Amino acid sequence: MTHVGISYWKTGGDQTKQRVFRSLADSVTVTLLDPTTDHTDLDTCGFDFYHLAKRRDASLRDLHRAAHAGIPTLNPPFSVALTSDRVATLDVLSQGGVPVPTYQYGPASEVTLPPPVIVKTLHETDAAAHDHDVFFEESPTFAGTRLIQQYLPKARHLKVYRVGSAIRVVELGTGRGVVARELNATAPLIALTDRIAALTGLSLFEVDVLDGPVPMVVDVNPVVSLNGVADAERVYLAFLLSQLRRVVPQSEAQAAVSLD
Repeated sequence: MTHVGISYWKTGGDQTKQRVFRSLADSVTVTLLDPTTDHTDLDTCGFDFYHLAKRRDASLRDLHRAAHAGIPTLNPPFSVALTSDRVATLDVLSQGGVPVPTYQYGPASEVTLPPPVIVKTLHETDAAAHDHDVFFEESPTFAGTRLIQQYLPKARHLKVYRVGSAIRVVELGTGRGVVARELNATAPLIALTDRIAALTGLSLFEVDVLDGPVPMVVDVNPVVSLNGVADAERVYLAFLLSQLRRVVPQSEAQAAVSLD
């Protein structure tokens, strides 16, 4: 039977992903790999496919190990590494014509962007990657070097999920008691994800977008949460099966079709 390695927690984490991986295990063998541990023997595990579903330094190294061993991966290692570096991602996007907020990278003493600004870490591969500080009026203060981005507090915050050819859009709620709501994917947002896919080489990703007269991309993440998406499990599972059908024997691929 086809053997799939997935870097994700054995318990806990996102329950949508856990349900998808359990459903996947109905047709293939699934091994969940702790994303915080290096699996130096990964090339001897007999994997036919590898999926990085939780981005950590160790799981990124496992992704490179899988590719080096000739194991097909869902997203290419270069693409995941690129979008784990916030400055490199913004450079590629801006040079490729994708609108992004004005940004700088350096120590606090060299920041020239006027507030409000948001301050972030460079990399997105550790547990504190989503920690950030917003400076509304004063100049930013921080240790070391950071990414500084123009902050647009009145812009509508969207999560745009790209799962193969499927696109889902969720408006994030702001304020206490406000929930996210799913929106239709507009032509500009579809074109935006097409452009990002072409520039990064990703087929599965989510994008933080500040929606205004011109949608601006804040972050690109090579894993997806699909939070707020009504058919999240169906879309994610169908995409994983479509990827497996490219690498598994025809008999197993046909058996998997019934789950699509």
